[in-house]
Amino acid sequence: LRGILAHELMHCLQFQYLGVAAYEMPDWILEGVPAWAGEDVAGGTSVSTDWWTKYLTTPERSLYSRSYDAIGFYAHLDEIGIDPWQRFTAIYDGFSFEPAFEAAGASSGSFLDSWPSSTLRRTDIGRSWDATGPGITIDRATPKPLHVREGAAATATMGKVSGGLYQLSIDADLVVIDFSGSARLGSPGGLDQVLEPGMTFCAKPGGCTCPSGAGSQLSDILTDAFLGLTGGTQPAQLTITGAPLVCTEEVPEVVDPC
Repeated sequence: LRGILAHELMHCLQFQYLGVAAYEMPDWILEGVPAWAGEDVAGGTSVSTDWWTKYLTTPERSLYSRSYDAIGFYAHLDEIGIDPWQRFTAIYDGFSFEPAFEAAGASSGSFLDSWPSSTLRRTDIGRSWDATGPGITIDRATPKPLHVREGAAATATMGKVSGGLYQLSIDADLVVIDFSGSARLGSPGGLDQVLEPGMTFCAKPGGCTCPSGAGSQLSDILTDAFLGLTGGTQPAQLTITGAPLVCTEEVPEVVDPC
């Protein structure tokens, strides 16, 4: 009852602030804000079960098409240290789409770098690979398979304000990751890396060290690897290219991400 009353009171505040214009706000604000606020006040209830299930299992769905299931968007703001309660009036002033998204603080690197990855719900990879929030369920996203072959490129595209979650299978010594937007790579083997375009990683069993011993000492860190991708308010593109390890007399052609 406390959660429902808080939810409806937030609607009252929306209309007090904006008048009948509040009806024109998209549902990810009009219904998403009260959905999170009610659950936050109540400490989480079964009312939000379906909302959380839809949010967690569909990271690729555009935020702009969400309604009550935008609860996870506001919860992610909260878990990275952005208090949604302090952002609501700015979001209402933004009113719709990009202005409201940016007013929420969601264009920050800390939000985008861990937005898609959090839906995997894998605490064994790292904190950024698990979502939290009031009333959250045990649901999780199913990553899409992305097969990377030596001498070939695997690609993916993602619409704006949505997230791609991928599980990599690699038949190559090295992988070169290029993308637009924000991306994070993780593996239960101990890797949790915010990516920069053009980074190269080893996927060869035993590591990518040339017989001479010269060069970087990289282990097979990409075994069972996952990648999260989002472009924020812009579409995102991902290209992962497989390549052989080429040894020279001096160093192997590989870049140590550390």
